[in-house]
Amino acid sequence: MQNQRGFTLVELVMTMVLISILAVTVLPKLFGPSEFAVYAIRDQLIGQLRLSQLQALNRRGTTHNLLIKSNKFGLARSTSVTEIQLSYDENSIVELDGVSIKLGISSEFSLRFDSHGKITAGACAGGCTLTLIGSETLKITIESEGYVHESS
Repeated sequence: MQNQRGFTLVELVMTMVLISILAVTVLPKLFGPSEFAVYAIRDQLIGQLRLSQLQALNRRGTTHNLLIKSNKFGLARSTSVTEIQLSYDENSIVELDGVSIKLGISSEFSLRFDSHGKITAGACAGGCTLTLIGSETLKITIESEGYVHESS
C-alpha cells in the first residue's frame, strides 16, 4: 500500500478553530474605532480651548468662543453671546468620530473666555470638567483661573 500524504481531519478542524478565534479577536480592532481616537480628540480640544483663550487675551477679532456640538467642535465666530456659529474655516472644525463630549449632561454648548483668560458664562463659569466618552473616558478640567488641562 502506498504512503498517502495530506492533512488529517483533526488538523484541518484545529486550523479552522484557530483562524476563527483570531478573526473574532483581531478583526473588530482593525475595523472598529481606534482606541487612540479619544486621546487625539482630547489633545485637539485642549489646543482649541487654549487658542480660544489666547485670542480672548489678545482681543483679536470676535473669535474667542469654542462651540461644541454633538458631532463636531471648533472655534466659533460671534458678535453677541446669543448668536454663535462655527467658523467657516473647515480646517478648524474637528469631527467627533465615535467620541462624545459632555459638560454635565449637555452635549451641545459654547465656551467663552474673557479678556483675563478666565472662562465665563454658562455652566462652566467658575471652572468645570468636560468628559470625553469613546473607547475610554477622559476628562479635561478648566479651572476658575482659566488653566486648561487633562485630568484623571
